[in-house]
Amino acid sequence: MDEKKVISLTEYKDTRLQRNKRKSNKSEDIERVKTLNLFMKVLETIHKQSYK
Repeated sequence: MDEKKVISLTEYKDTRLQRNKRKSNKSEDIERVKTLNLFMKVLETIHKQSYK
């Protein structure tokens, strides 16, 4: 009984850790995309300016 409880608790902890990692990766990805979009806008603006 006790062994099973311990095992299930560590498994639970592991799944929680995995889930948290995934969440953090997701938010990092969102930040990366935002940064990339901003960078592209800046490049476009520079490109347009150079042709005026």
